[in-house]
Amino acid sequence: MITGLDHVVVLTGDIAAASAAYETLFARAPAWRNSGDGADRVLFTLDNTTLELMAPSGDGAAADRIRAVLAAQGEGLASLCFRTNDIAKMHRRLDRLALKPEPVADVESRDTTLGATLSWKRTRAATDTTRGVRLFFLELAKQRPLSVRTAPASVPDFARSVFPAIVPFGFGVSGEPSVAGIASPALHSPSSMGSIRPLVKCQLPMFDRACAANSGSSANRSRTAAAASTRRPRCPQADAMTRYGQKNPGTSTRFAHSRACAYSPLWK
Repeated sequence: MITGLDHVVVLTGDIAAASAAYETLFARAPAWRNSGDGADRVLFTLDNTTLELMAPSGDGAAADRIRAVLAAQGEGLASLCFRTNDIAKMHRRLDRLALKPEPVADVESRDTTLGATLSWKRTRAATDTTRGVRLFFLELAKQRPLSVRTAPASVPDFARSVFPAIVPFGFGVSGEPSVAGIASPALHSPSSMGSIRPLVKCQLPMFDRACAANSGSSANRSRTAAAASTRRPRCPQADAMTRYGQKNPGTSTRFAHSRACAYSPLWK
């Protein structure tokens, strides 16, 4: 009946500052803003879950409860909310498990910016039966809108996607333990593809450090790039690396992106 973790709630004393901080972290704009019932709320909805920021607003019992929690525990994680596809069955199950669920309530939320509405049915388990964790369960009438990306991915994030099989390992020559877990023949026999020994001290995915540490000969790099280009078509990761090098003169990207597509499991 529980289909996933719908969202987590984080309490804050300053909704504007918290929203700005998470917008920078996610590089995404809030998907939903709502005020009412003694609280201001900002939601960031990602592909697989939602973060809800909540701060007390105005007077009333609900706002006073939030302020009391902030005074006692400080800012931070307040509750977990699981999604269900049948709230009535979920409620009966919680009751059989002696979790003392509250009666199912119909809830509606209106976005203060767009005026759109969302509705859901919700229940909550008694906190004294869940070891102090506030657990909610809801059945959404329709999906929330996703947060819209506001900035491109950073270089380290991009490098993680290009070198997914390389990140946990160091680079070295054939036979070293540092490459024992990598199946790529080029990494086990680097001499056939040009030296990658200078990268042994780098910790990918710090792409800029990896590029700076690469001291292989330009002839080797040229041969490697030519071999990669004839072996298969260019991939999106390599093209993005090329654009990065064009925007940042002085960085070496040819050596890295010549291998990015040939040995990345993302491009087969």
